[in-house]
Amino acid sequence: SDISKIENTRKYFDFIHPNEVGFYRHDALEIKNYLESLVDRKVATAIQLLVLKEGKVIDEFNVGYNPIDSAGIKIKRPITSENVFDLASVTKIASTTLAVIV
Repeated sequence: SDISKIENTRKYFDFIHPNEVGFYRHDALEIKNYLESLVDRKVATAIQLLVLKEGKVIDEFNVGYNPIDSAGIKIKRPITSENVFDLASVTKIASTTLAVIV
């Protein structure tokens, strides 16, 4: 993975090289392919995933497109780490995920 793509996240998290924790390139490709398949099947318009271990960022995935800009105009801009989503749009997913993990 290209650590330079997540410079903006450096403000909030420390980073560790993926190989140092047993996370290899083929793992990242598998995850990216899976996320892209979800977008292709229209399960989601866009997906952001931050992979952390012991509070340190291992990798980040941004897949899909933002269908509407802040003025409400339809566009097709790729998702980046700088996109911010309304928490209400992910509440059910986040709470279910946390419930399953805990």
